[in-house]
Amino acid sequence: MAGAADRRIAVVGAGIAGLAAAWHLSRSASGAHVVLLEGATRLGGKLAGAELLGLPIDTAADRLLAHRPEAVDLVAAVGLGERLVEAVTAGRQIVVDGVLRPAPSNAVAGIPTDLTELARLGILDAGALARMPLDHVLPATDLDGDVSVGRYVGERLGVQAVDRLVAPPLRAIHVGDVTALSLQATMPRLYGRARTERSLLAAARRLAAEGGDGPRYLGLAGGLAALVPAIADALTQAGAEIRTRSHVRGLARMGRRWVLTVGSAAAPEHLEVDGVVLAVPAPAAARLLADVSLGASVHLAEIEYAAVATVALAYRSADLRLGAGEDRPGRALPGAGFWVPPSEPRRVIAAEYLTTTWDWLARRAGEHEVVRVLLGGVGRTSLLQVPDPELAELAHQELGFLLRLGRARPVASTVTRWGGALPQYTVGHAMRVRAIRESIATLPGLAVCGAAYDGTGVAACIASAERAVADLDVR
Repeated sequence: MAGAADRRIAVVGAGIAGLAAAWHLSRSASGAHVVLLEGATRLGGKLAGAELLGLPIDTAADRLLAHRPEAVDLVAAVGLGERLVEAVTAGRQIVVDGVLRPAPSNAVAGIPTDLTELARLGILDAGALARMPLDHVLPATDLDGDVSVGRYVGERLGVQAVDRLVAPPLRAIHVGDVTALSLQATMPRLYGRARTERSLLAAARRLAAEGGDGPRYLGLAGGLAALVPAIADALTQAGAEIRTRSHVRGLARMGRRWVLTVGSAAAPEHLEVDGVVLAVPAPAAARLLADVSLGASVHLAEIEYAAVATVALAYRSADLRLGAGEDRPGRALPGAGFWVPPSEPRRVIAAEYLTTTWDWLARRAGEHEVVRVLLGGVGRTSLLQVPDPELAELAHQELGFLLRLGRARPVASTVTRWGGALPQYTVGHAMRVRAIRESIATLPGLAVCGAAYDGTGVAACIASAERAVADLDVR
């Protein structure tokens, strides 16, 4: 057997989870040589950027949870700590009957903590609003197992509360069907608290009190996509090998080592390594593990994915103020953005006012405002088949109606498509993930990480990479 200094560990997939896994491996005490393999031409996965009017725009992930040390520590370790900036998230709105209304303040996963405030906002009709307090007297809901968000919240607070309060922010994150998404996997803190509280409203109030003013988010001045080359540079300096256009087609066990089949079927390369971290989406991991761990492969294949597109649009600030009318003084786009309930006949899921969210971008944008619109998701993939100019025009039309923009037109746009990008945490997801890890634990030198397991956010992906490196048993 090779000595520690001769060991090689391969990380398959160079999204943020793969990059983080490679980074932690390169600094581990094992002294193994790290090989990072990415099938695409670029690193970073959903950490990606584009230029709009010469401005750097994050086209997908653009923020980190401030209270998660995994991401903040990694940013600092690769030399970007001084560029961390806080996002402005106040002033989010919800579309109700085609009109933008303020979202409840200090809500927890969309669950309001102040019913008096909720009544003033005009989000729910009178009947739905009167239904809400019944949550305090209804019998406790059995949460010994998993349940969908839609079913649980609907039983406690009513169908309209699901549609207009809970589904909008959840869809902006998971782009999924609230009646299928797992309460345990998508809202773990609320799920845990709800198992000990009879009332969902009481559970939300307790979580809000524990969380103070709510979660804080951080980004990077210049865009979070800058984290990708910074990690890559740090890996290169540490002696790691980074290979793009290196599609891994097969995985096999040979004695105590692993053999990766890399490249085309016509000219395959067989790479022998001592350990493997699979940081690829669930369908790819399922294929690679089919002949190695059938149990893990079957459960991975059960995780479905949704396709989305983001459209970033730049407007002249003066045009937006003119279109909005004299009743909206101050910033041309006040607030952080808006969410759209599933029942609204709109084609967008959400919009983010980037020049309101990020002060650094507002300063660079000068007399322009930048809005990023999210489209697609479960049940709406046909939207993503239209050409880029038509998709950009569709996004503008939606903004024009909801923001009452009048004759204002975008002066620039950029479209980014994410095919099969977001895993769907449907009911039973936590059980599937547990079964996957139990199956893989029987195979020394193999671990998995990424958005398919414990969270889709950047910090969650980095945390899953740390766990994979810790679980990697190279013998």
